[in-house]
Amino acid sequence: MPVVAKSKPHTLVAVWFMDGTTFAGSVSPGYVALDWQNAGTGDFNRDGHTDLLWRSASTGQVAVWFMDRVTFAGSASLGYVSLDWQN
Repeated sequence: MPVVAKSKPHTLVAVWFMDGTTFAGSVSPGYVALDWQNAGTGDFNRDGHTDLLWRSASTGQVAVWFMDRVTFAGSASLGYVSLDWQN
């Protein structure tokens, strides 16, 4: 599974690829607003590539970034989850 991180204050997203505990490379597929946090990864569109799940800490909105290997291929809003819920 890749490691997802974002920088402050520019909120550049970085995806780190790991081979066990060894760093194997990285890509930066784009930017997210400061209040958006990575909520997980998974193959949400069943294309064989790991996608990125995001959640807004201020609104509870959930969105997915569909990835084509290391390239951003689109996104979808999945609705809202109460701010009472934590991932």
